Amino acid sequence: MTEVDGTTVRTDEVEALAVDGLRWLVGTARETADGGLLWPSAPSEKEPEPCLYDGTAGIVTVLLEAWRHFGDDSWADLALRAGRGLESAVDGLDDNSLYFGRAGVTLMLHTLHGELGDTACGAAADRAMALVRAGFDGERWGELFELMGGNGGIGLTALALGDPEFAVLAVEPYLRAAERTEWGVTWPHRPGTEARMHHMSHGTLGIAYALARIGYATGRADLVESALAGVADVVARDQDGPDGFLVRHSNPQFLPDLIEPISYGWCHGPAGDAQIFRLLRDSDRDTGSDTGRGTGSETGREAARDTEPGSDGGSDGGSGGGSDGDPAWDALADRCWHTITHSGLPRRLRPGFWDNQGRCCGTASVLALASDRIAEGRRAEDFAQVLVADLAARAVRDGDGARWSNVEHRSTPSELEPRTGWAQGSAGIVRELLRFVRLSRGGEPGYAFAWPDQPPVSAQATDPIRRGASAVTS
Repeated sequence: MTEVDGTTVRTDEVEALAVDGLRWLVGTARETADGGLLWPSAPSEKEPEPCLYDGTAGIVTVLLEAWRHFGDDSWADLALRAGRGLESAVDGLDDNSLYFGRAGVTLMLHTLHGELGDTACGAAADRAMALVRAGFDGERWGELFELMGGNGGIGLTALALGDPEFAVLAVEPYLRAAERTEWGVTWPHRPGTEARMHHMSHGTLGIAYALARIGYATGRADLVESALAGVADVVARDQDGPDGFLVRHSNPQFLPDLIEPISYGWCHGPAGDAQIFRLLRDSDRDTGSDTGRGTGSETGREAARDTEPGSDGGSDGGSGGGSDGDPAWDALADRCWHTITHSGLPRRLRPGFWDNQGRCCGTASVLALASDRIAEGRRAEDFAQVLVADLAARAVRDGDGARWSNVEHRSTPSELEPRTGWAQGSAGIVRELLRFVRLSRGGEPGYAFAWPDQPPVSAQATDPIRRGASAVTS
């Protein structure tokens, strides 16, 4: 397991860091003509960005998190002002996807209506979703054909908005586009590329996640079968067994001069892979494993069972609790954790290795999984503390607040401008820090807003969390 030398960071200090991060975010907002708020992806950007990945919709998630965490309505007021900004942006978007376009904006407007009772946000969400539907040609919305930028994310959005019929329509094209492999199926993430990606953001597991979640929710066994065939293909490509789980970014390597073949974060690594294994475990438990049985979907389950680890993955790797789902999925999630905790992160072992703190590609994505495991009664506290201490050590703090700079070792200067949003910036990091603080005090393990591609953990009380004094030690 990774160990780093450092200082003790008290939970109160982690919370104070999160508050400083929120303060910096508020200071980077741009006011619209009608009193709304929009954020740029970075302070130097001239135009604001509405999207979930790197803009205002993603920042709404941390404003809601702060509101729920502190019980302070001023954060809800800011979220509603962001909602006004998003309302004004709906018609001008040229992308319909969950992470990069209108579906993500729709989801956050819908959430503001549901959480804060804002009818204007609700009406804007309805208008936006009508535009998303109108953009569907029966097969796809655009070039991207995966979770973040394509059908998978839009299907999950429709499901979250209470429209399972449209969710099914969105993902049925994957049944027709699936490519058979030696072990299961895969999909092209865009036309004209030979590379086949394997992970959550743009690859097979992200598509499989959407198929499984929608298939289980609607009783569509064919969708679940296709999901499990996709999972079987990826599981067969593991190169860190029997105790770990690690699959290359893509085969053949996509953009080999730019992208490393191995990653560990949510987007292309085990921090994200574990989320579909958690989903399948919980879906098996909740449905009694009936959906998808007898249709060939046993291929995915058998692939999982055939690769169960021979050990619990070290002192911080195995399960200390769990669910009643298929133990093969639990074992795969544990193997992802084993690989992460033995990888060397969050240390920057060499140029290009672990140079990102964000929720998509970096430390915050691993902290999200660590917090899931803590909430589920698994052994992850020690490594979560390492991650939080590293985030605290790397924060840039001054009179404006706190933010984080990622690194691109091939650029000069290598320290990149701090970003605002969920994926690479402060919003995604602060959201995970607030959740960690709650868990450290025995509080609510869930989020104020449930991300559609991260399975929820068991809910507890949602009262504001009281200040405590436990410590985070690295």
